[in-house]
Amino acid sequence: MTEAPAAIAAFIATAKELKSLYEKAGDINTAKLILRMEEQLLDAREAVQNLRDENISLKEEMGRLKEVKDMNLAFRDGAYFAADGMGPFCPTCYLNGRFLSLMIRRLHDFDHFCQKCKKG
Repeated sequence: MTEAPAAIAAFIATAKELKSLYEKAGDINTAKLILRMEEQLLDAREAVQNLRDENISLKEEMGRLKEVKDMNLAFRDGAYFAADGMGPFCPTCYLNGRFLSLMIRRLHDFDHFCQKCKKG
C-alpha cells in the first residue's frame, strides 16, 4: 500500500510536467505566431514603402507628361518640335519613355543626334 501513494505522487508530478510542457508549447506557438506577424508587418511596411516610391515616380512622370502635352509637339523632319519652335526632340526617347531629349546637330553631316539613346 505504500507504493500507491508514491505512484499517485509520481503521476501527479508527471501530470504537472505535462501541463508545464503544454503551457510552454503554447507559449512557443504564441511566440512563433508573434514572429510570423512581425514578419508580415515588415513585409507590409516594405510594400507600403514600395507603393510610396512608385507613387512618387508616377507623379513625376505625370508632371513630365503634362509638360510634354502642354508643348503641343508636332512631328516633322524625323523629330518632334514644340509649337514655339523648340526642338528637335528625339522621337525614340519620346515614344519609348515619353520624355523629351533635345537632339544636337552633328557638324560633319548636319544631322541630329540624341545623346541619351545615341540614335539620330
